[in-house]
Amino acid sequence: MGLTKLLAFYHKKLGNWNLVYSFMKGFWASYFVLLMVLLLGTVAVFYFFSSGVAWVVLLLDAILAILFFYLLIHLRAKRLIRVKFQLRSFKELQKMKDYLFYGYLAKNGFKTRAELAELISFIRSEAKTGTANKKKSMVGLIFKIFIAVFLAIYGGSFLLGLDKSWNRLLAVLVILLAAVLLFYLVLWLEKALHYLFGRDMRQAEQMIQTIVYIQTVLRARENTDYDPFRMVEKKVEVNPFLQEIIDSKSFL
Repeated sequence: MGLTKLLAFYHKKLGNWNLVYSFMKGFWASYFVLLMVLLLGTVAVFYFFSSGVAWVVLLLDAILAILFFYLLIHLRAKRLIRVKFQLRSFKELQKMKDYLFYGYLAKNGFKTRAELAELISFIRSEAKTGTANKKKSMVGLIFKIFIAVFLAIYGGSFLLGLDKSWNRLLAVLVILLAAVLLFYLVLWLEKALHYLFGRDMRQAEQMIQTIVYIQTVLRARENTDYDPFRMVEKKVEVNPFLQEIIDSKSFL
């Protein structure tokens, strides 16, 4: 439960949507309206003109969609982080997100490098436990599928009681083909479930990389005059919205 809440904070509270794009809903609405206009125009061209002209228009629409995104979303986002957070680029925004994460962890008792190392151990332990439990559920599901396949084949064995030999041969071929198809279907399902259930582990490793970076910054603070967080720390202190993120409910 603790890891789930921490992952939610890291990926949602510190996500670009919460920090930047959620303040641009009007621009998002305008962008999607323009996309709909382009789409309707393309459909009309496909209907009234030849396919050659239509494909040229489709390519032009793709270019316009990218251009509109750059003008309405990207440039607006850069202006927003400059005005709202006094940051010059998305690179500085990432540094601020790292500091917000450290501020939140420090509020929850993980302030020093040693305490952060304990947190890394906790995250890896929780992630492995969660993944193991999901794998057990996945294995159980696959086992049930194999049982169902076996019962289906066994239930189809009555076809072998057919009088004509060619009917029996056809029934056997159909059953074998169904078994092969179901076998590969189960393999595909296993891979899909493995990828899905491994998402928490991947997200946890990404979060651990950030914590390791924070440990490196703390080491630099101790041994040198260089402090990568110094610039963003002052900007966070005077921003109530960012302070509210740091003061969010504990993941513990």
